[in-house]
Amino acid sequence: MSANSGLLGGLGAACYRHRWVTVLAWIAGVACLVTLWMRFGAAAQNSFTSNDPGQALLNEHFAAQSGDTLTLAIRSDAPVTAPTVQARVTRALEPFRQAAHVTGVSSPYTTPGHVSADGHIAYAAVQFGVPGSSIPGSEAAALMADARAASGNGVTFSLGGDVVDQAETPYGGPSSGIGVAAAAIVLLIAFGSLLAMGLPIATALMGIGSGLALLGHVFPAPSFSPIIAALIGLGVGVDYALFIVTRFRAELRDGMRPRDAVAATMRTSGRAVLTAGTAVVIGMLGLLVLRQALLNGVAIAAAATVAMTVIASLTLLPALLSFTGTGWPGRRG
Repeated sequence: MSANSGLLGGLGAACYRHRWVTVLAWIAGVACLVTLWMRFGAAAQNSFTSNDPGQALLNEHFAAQSGDTLTLAIRSDAPVTAPTVQARVTRALEPFRQAAHVTGVSSPYTTPGHVSADGHIAYAAVQFGVPGSSIPGSEAAALMADARAASGNGVTFSLGGDVVDQAETPYGGPSSGIGVAAAAIVLLIAFGSLLAMGLPIATALMGIGSGLALLGHVFPAPSFSPIIAALIGLGVGVDYALFIVTRFRAELRDGMRPRDAVAATMRTSGRAVLTAGTAVVIGMLGLLVLRQALLNGVAIAAAATVAMTVIASLTLLPALLSFTGTGWPGRRG
């Protein structure tokens, strides 16, 4: 390593020399963080109700109406005011009145304006005493099952509202997997090599895993924060690792030895990655000035993930590059 490699060049060369220690340390560290997160991590914070004085006053004096509301839509082939239909609607409302956290159910027959002009559509409002985030998904699923069970013979009951949306569309899902697959395809086309494609993906995933697990220990965030942070981390992680891998391959093509190529790459591209990553972290943390609980969790989750992805690009990636040796397509000599 040359004397002018600088701090980042020296760090990259050290990780290159001690590749097994670096890789095993990352694997062990991420595994420990994920295990601790799953067992002792902070609970998700999904309560984003308004804290303005008017809403606080209403919540204090009308606690039964302080929670979320579900709408039970009723469609009938016969007029909803027909005695047989009215009897079915009354029976269908009973499970909702007896459900946990429900403080009241307004009947369409006693509440003005709840029956359509043609008389075939009506709705009932199901009032909860707690926010939708405090209602378990199993409870929402049971209410939806009650609505389906009551339907039939010309009358259809359908539930709508935030509680139903959360139960039918849980946070997370296959978004991260789709993102990884798409990134892998693009990298494979760009590089034409499974080796060059795999290193950026592996580095990004390790950075994302460590960032999310580290966040989960100390800061309660919305339950959708991990999926947003993971997608942001995947984007910047692949970009940074791709930048470094591309420069490393160029140094090899110019005839450099792998160790010297790593040092030169980290001295140049590594510095750019550190600068860009720092800018992204600062930009994400800038959302904290808005003092919104929803944005606070997203900002910290994304900032932690990007920070760990940058660290992975500057330490783990040089160690992984050492395993490739000179076996890169297109290298001279």
